[in-house]
Amino acid sequence: GKMSETIASIRFNQKSYYVGAGKNFRRSTNVDQYTFEAGVTNPIRIIKKSIPVDLHASLWYDVNGNGVQELILKSTYHHQCWGFSLNFNKKPNEYQIMFALELKGIGTFSLGSI
Repeated sequence: GKMSETIASIRFNQKSYYVGAGKNFRRSTNVDQYTFEAGVTNPIRIIKKSIPVDLHASLWYDVNGNGVQELILKSTYHHQCWGFSLNFNKKPNEYQIMFALELKGIGTFSLGSI
């Protein structure tokens, strides 16, 4: 066999953030897809104030005219023994919003999904 799918990507990590980009090669479709990702890790500093939040974004984009194939936005707030997260996932003709509460040492409980 021939290889039908390959994903090449590069990511630069720093202490409090990361950025990345990639290219997806697929023989089975005529999708010409690129990926981009970025994130800021806990804590975020705004005007010398530290906020215990992580922010992450990921985008899969087709340059052959199909546009955004997938967009993922994630945010997590951390506080001592608990955390709260909000996730948004958008695909063509579909989206999902998810809320979750994390109790450290116990696990994660999903509050709902739209």
